[in-house]
Amino acid sequence: CQAVETESKELVEELYRDKVTLLAYNLEEQDGKAKAGELGVSGQTLLIVSGETRINVTNEGFLNAMSNPEKFKQILNEKIDPLL
Repeated sequence: CQAVETESKELVEELYRDKVTLLAYNLEEQDGKAKAGELGVSGQTLLIVSGETRINVTNEGFLNAMSNPEKFKQILNEKIDPLL
């Protein structure tokens, strides 16, 4: 999961610079538990959040972030661009 987080952060910074922020929470810490409850997640999850919109890209992240970063970059573009 650390690799997915790292790759996701690099792609978001590359694609969106100051337009999009990637935040990571540890579900074992109090603020992470609070955020998980707010977002309705209970485990490792990769979400795109914009207002009330929540797009789960966990599977895409784990399948592609390390093995096929170009495909993951395309998926992020497809999901994030309409929200900007």
